[in-house]
Amino acid sequence: MSGCDSIQGRRIEREREVGGSTLVSKPLALLAGVACVALIVFALPPAFDAFSSVFTPPPPPAPSTIYRPASVGVVAGYNLGIVQLEDGSTLTLPSMIPRVGYAGGGIGKGWLVLFGPGYEWREAMAPSGEQSWMVNSHDYAWDRDGDVLFADGLELPRAPRFQSFDQPVERGGDRVWQPHDGWAMFHVTVQGQVVDRILSGPN
Repeated sequence: MSGCDSIQGRRIEREREVGGSTLVSKPLALLAGVACVALIVFALPPAFDAFSSVFTPPPPPAPSTIYRPASVGVVAGYNLGIVQLEDGSTLTLPSMIPRVGYAGGGIGKGWLVLFGPGYEWREAMAPSGEQSWMVNSHDYAWDRDGDVLFADGLELPRAPRFQSFDQPVERGGDRVWQPHDGWAMFHVTVQGQVVDRILSGPN
């Protein structure tokens, strides 16, 4: 074997050795990368879905201004600021009475209307079945010691038979119903109590 052949042979052997070590080091580097990703995933807070690019932010603070109705009634008739309720009472409302505005705020026959103390505010809910009215909720709602607090500040007691299709989750020390991809609806009784929460659309 000539000197050139010998040098060439040693060069090939070194390339094989280097190539072999490269082939071994690549899987090791890959495993190390996977381990780092796993550590990052498990260290992330629960609000982050590591298997999607969507970050679920924490809920906003619960409303600081709370609206608790002082009286509730079903509208039998409404004309020029005069509301007749099914119980026979008649109310004359200021033309610019503030409303909470979450459930719709309009007043019509058969609607459930809730008034604040001294009629400082009102909220009206459209009928949804017999003796049932609805609050469409596309926002957060809070479970507060037997009450439901809506994102607009309206707070209503839960009925004894209250049930929910989904359960509130713990977020920042609060129990919160999160927004739903479709829509969420709370039903309210004639007494102004929340009786259920139902969902529609994708989960």
